[in-house]
Amino acid sequence: YDLHQRTTYIAETKQALGEIKAYYSGDDVKRKLADDMRKDIMKQPTSNLGATSSDAMENTHFIQGQQAQQRMIMEQQDEDLEELGYAVDRVNDMAVGINTELKTQNRMLKDLESDLDEATEKMNFVMGKLAKLLKTKDTCQIWTVIILFFIVLLLIFLLIYT
Repeated sequence: YDLHQRTTYIAETKQALGEIKAYYSGDDVKRKLADDMRKDIMKQPTSNLGATSSDAMENTHFIQGQQAQQRMIMEQQDEDLEELGYAVDRVNDMAVGINTELKTQNRMLKDLESDLDEATEKMNFVMGKLAKLLKTKDTCQIWTVIILFFIVLLLIFLLIYT
């Protein structure tokens, strides 16, 4: 019972964390952050930038806005590249797993092939001996084979139904 409560709590916590992460990585939050950054840059005093006229101040504000926008674009690109890197790592892990599995299956196929070759050789040997036996005119040998065949069938029948 205690273990069930803990696993339920962990599952609920993971779900809540996922929802929070999805919210904070959403477009609304990113837009809000970008707007706040733009407002902060616009609030910076322009007197230290050397602008003396209103046109120069307007140009300075425009340049600052463009710089802020470029920084945001670069941050977004960094985030996208980081996600792409994680995706590439996952694909690499899957490729390594597939490669390992293929090597294992290839080894198993080679083992199966050698086992089949060995069984084929034994079967050819038995078939040769059987052909030699059936070519004989000795009825005693033929009756011995027939009786042994029926004994094997009887043993198999008893083995299955007991």
